[in-house]
Amino acid sequence: MNYKLAKKLKDAGFPQTIKYDYAYKPTLSELIEACGRDFVSLLYVELSGTEIPGVKWEAWGDNKNYGLGISPEEAVSRLWLKLKEN
Repeated sequence: MNYKLAKKLKDAGFPQTIKYDYAYKPTLSELIEACGRDFVSLLYVELSGTEIPGVKWEAWGDNKNYGLGISPEEAVSRLWLKLKEN
């Protein structure tokens, strides 16, 4: 996960363990736990033609919410952000 995505999580209200101006990079377990009952599945796939080059992971939530990423953490982070929007 890059800093830009970690900062988006922080700005959207993801709990931070570090109380400085840094953006905390949560673990996969923390991300799944934060999604709560809205988390449905995490799949390894190889997609082409997506907005994120090299996508290999899909995280699915309820109501057809999903997140894509090059790592499991990135996919679940993007799912959490979508769930937070809704």
